[in-house]
Amino acid sequence: MRSQSALLEKIQVDYEVACERHPFGELAIDIYRVAQPEALLDEAALAATHTTVPWAPYWAEAWDAAHAMAQQLVHRDLQQIELLDLGCGLGITGTVAAAHGARVFFADYAPPALLFAELNCLPWRAACQFQCVDWRHDNLERQFELIVGADILYDRADIPHLDRFWRQHLAPEGKVLLGDPNRPLTNELLEMLHSLGWQLKTTRYPRLAGGRDFRLVQAELPASRRDDLPSPEESAKMHS
Repeated sequence: MRSQSALLEKIQVDYEVACERHPFGELAIDIYRVAQPEALLDEAALAATHTTVPWAPYWAEAWDAAHAMAQQLVHRDLQQIELLDLGCGLGITGTVAAAHGARVFFADYAPPALLFAELNCLPWRAACQFQCVDWRHDNLERQFELIVGADILYDRADIPHLDRFWRQHLAPEGKVLLGDPNRPLTNELLEMLHSLGWQLKTTRYPRLAGGRDFRLVQAELPASRRDDLPSPEESAKMHS
């Protein structure tokens, strides 16, 4: 297990780091993040035409949806459940889940995100795993009782891949929990998920996320629909 100083040293080779303490339920947790994420995103946008890096640094932002989602997780019984934090970014949601007893698998496409996630959840590191994951192609060969994703619905083309990935990795009677800052496009993406058989339950929380409304969407798949994958032709039509 890497120490805090070793992780910070590795991260600070490439990024200036800031740390803020946030309350989550009865716990106060130190959250490490990129000090100037906006500058990092601006640099990535300027380099987009010639970079070979396959991911954008969206992971570097401490998104409001991740904080708001974590605030709601503290009210759930997470003791010893197997939880996947998909598109974990800085690992805020998964860290809070681990602090409340979950065994957390942190997954992100960007390797730097996993370093920050490991740093943030260091006090609960023994109950956590970390892996670079591409939800378009990868299969982790395991299942989870709860899959969480904070602000990961923003591209129509992702929906067929997420649908397949969740079906592969969701345990029987498991649930997907999505946190979203009420982006208009998300309504359309949720309709796409519903058309694929997902049963959706939405709870709205006013002004939880940085002064913006926040919604928590719980997605479940009836047993009769678990093997009902769309054909490649249907998938292509869905996000064309």
